[in-house]
Amino acid sequence: MATALRHCGSTSVEEAFDKSKAQTLYVYDRPEDRYSDWTDSEPDNVSKCFIAENPNGIELALLPLDNKIVTGPKITCQGICDCLILTEAELSFVEFKTNVESNSYLNFLDNAADAIAQLWHTYSGIIKPKCCKALRKEELPVEVDFYVVFDKDLKITGVSSELMDRQNDFLEDTGLPLFFDNAKIFK
Repeated sequence: MATALRHCGSTSVEEAFDKSKAQTLYVYDRPEDRYSDWTDSEPDNVSKCFIAENPNGIELALLPLDNKIVTGPKITCQGICDCLILTEAELSFVEFKTNVESNSYLNFLDNAADAIAQLWHTYSGIIKPKCCKALRKEELPVEVDFYVVFDKDLKITGVSSELMDRQNDFLEDTGLPLFFDNAKIFK
């Protein structure tokens, strides 16, 4: 990953990523710094966190992509997801839309569409081509999935069926799973 993302931004992968074997990690967006971070202590804003459950204590790595590892208008013009969480066997792309405050159905769906576009561009336009080239393989040798994180405290009546449709469409179009969820259990 470090080799593949060598010329993508102002901060190198080696300088930006963090590793942990904690059982529970709370990944969040740092609006003041405009990049993602994590902690093993439950924060006050837990409803706006992506919770990485790690019951087996394997090593997880956090790569804060947007505004940290991947920068510059040429590479970010189509949007970059906020971060990656990876293990030896898994690669999870995470996009936070926790700044959405309106309970408007259309606002929710517009932000979901933006998040999906950012996630897909990051994977198909940046990570997969660069990593496959560096690995000299056609596919990444890990399980790949995608997460859109909204504030858990926001409740929208009727939006869940529309989001389920978008998850199904994404799976049919790409062959990869997409989740509108704030948590994952890493194996």
